[in-house]
Amino acid sequence: MYEPERRHFLHWLPRGLSVVYLGLLVLLSMDAFQESLASREMLIALFMHLLPALIFLAAAAVAWRRPMLGGWLLLGLGVALTLFFGTYRHFWGFMVVTLPLLIMGTLFFLEGFRYSPARH
Repeated sequence: MYEPERRHFLHWLPRGLSVVYLGLLVLLSMDAFQESLASREMLIALFMHLLPALIFLAAAAVAWRRPMLGGWLLLGLGVALTLFFGTYRHFWGFMVVTLPLLIMGTLFFLEGFRYSPARH
């Protein structure tokens, strides 16, 4: 694989993963819908369940424009989720919630570091 293909791959892989991860967060937030809740309560519950997706969306938007800064944000978000939700105690929770953030953060950081204008 020569350099332009590698750059193209390193550019689009974390972006594709971030779209898939955002879809997963939105899908997981759909458990807010319950028949026992009133409409207003359901909207509040949905907003609370979508809050992690909105925070991730903001960090991913930064990462798409400034990969190195966004990589740091995603890595920090992964560490914060690990500590706040205790995903280090549950293997599958860590694999589904935290590990993708750490992988995306690393990939965005590598893209920003490898292809920064100061390095060329």
